[in-house]
Amino acid sequence: MTLCIETRGDLRKLFAGVRPRKYKDTEEGKERYCCRCKDYWPATLEFWWPLNRGDGFHSWCKACCEERTKELKAGAPRMKRRA
Repeated sequence: MTLCIETRGDLRKLFAGVRPRKYKDTEEGKERYCCRCKDYWPATLEFWWPLNRGDGFHSWCKACCEERTKELKAGAPRMKRRA
């Protein structure tokens, strides 16, 4: 099924703003969105753990990863995996 150009444009307007963009450009440079704290941080190794897949960074910032590690060590329940 193909959509005409007008329909695709309408869909983009409908879903605009539903999910934040992964990156945004600012005066300081490129910033990346953290899925856990819902904030943007500079896209550098100072704020993000490296990964060998995708765009090269973990989806959570370092602060959120470290916070979750502390929670798990303190006995917080693990998240259930999707089936």
